[in-house]
Amino acid sequence: MGIWLQALSATFPDQNCVIDSCKIGTYANSIGGIGSGATWGLRCDDISNMHVTACEVGNITMTGTKNIGGIFFSNCPGLSQICNSKIFNLKVTGSSTNSAPIGIRIDEPAGYTASLNNNMIWGFSHGITSPTPTILCKAISINNNGYTGTVNVFYNTAWIATGANPSSVVISVVSGLANVKNNIFYNTSAASANSSRYCYYAAVGTLASSDYNDIYIPAGTNNYTGNYANSNKSSLTDWMNGTSMDNNSLNMALNFISTANLHLNVNTNCLFDGKGTYISGITQDIDNEVRSLSIPGIGADEFTSICITPTVFTVTGSGSFCAGSSGIVIGLSGSQAGVKYQLYKDGTTAI
Repeated sequence: MGIWLQALSATFPDQNCVIDSCKIGTYANSIGGIGSGATWGLRCDDISNMHVTACEVGNITMTGTKNIGGIFFSNCPGLSQICNSKIFNLKVTGSSTNSAPIGIRIDEPAGYTASLNNNMIWGFSHGITSPTPTILCKAISINNNGYTGTVNVFYNTAWIATGANPSSVVISVVSGLANVKNNIFYNTSAASANSSRYCYYAAVGTLASSDYNDIYIPAGTNNYTGNYANSNKSSLTDWMNGTSMDNNSLNMALNFISTANLHLNVNTNCLFDGKGTYISGITQDIDNEVRSLSIPGIGADEFTSICITPTVFTVTGSGSFCAGSSGIVIGLSGSQAGVKYQLYKDGTTAI
């Protein structure tokens, strides 16, 4: 265990604890578990108004048969929050289906609300040796063990990219209520006929609202945008029709800086710029950069693309082209720095 805050009891919770700008397991002294109990980088039990801000929690390995994870809030009442944090490199080396890597787990008690804002989550692996339908890798897990509180999930970027053997999900809503907006949920794990991949899994939990997300999963065997009310939804359209939500959401492939840096590349992703919706009270991104008050970006990183929109030029020239001749002359009036042009013969063959 990295850091574990535990109150005397749920009846007498500690209050207003803050963990800010800590690096847990991110250097040579990573965190490991051998099977005697679940291992978390940061766990908080029965802490009222618990806040975790700007932390890095990663390089956590389980060699035994218990769960591991980045950050876990268990029964934290009040207004609890995990924001501007990075959770990464969660690894199970064994093959047991009793052991699962989980990025953020939050079990919110009834009558209270927790918030997950501006977090980045990536880097999952499991040592299972054959495909299994059991979901073993979860980036975000909400309200296990019968908890029924409300969790707001705004402006997060989460990416799962495992092998084909473990089934995986980016966000799982087990019970209670969830409001989910302006997130990037990315699952590019390898496909298999005997395991499944999901961006969303809300088989029994309740989605109070969900919209303006990028819910991306490539087409493939047992690749699903989500599961809602125990029904798999393959495409984003299927998900929209089944949930009556996410009408402004996208299924768009993106270019991140790298697999270990989920900031968006400003030189690409032009069509993704400004696709979110304004959420009151969240005015900065994971890097404390100001968010747009009108058309913010989706995900933890508020970015502005610097892609160049090409100018329309006039092409001139005439003549005929015969076999054995040298061709015709084509003129292009004007030029534009940073833009390349390609000519095609008959609209299909590049010249």
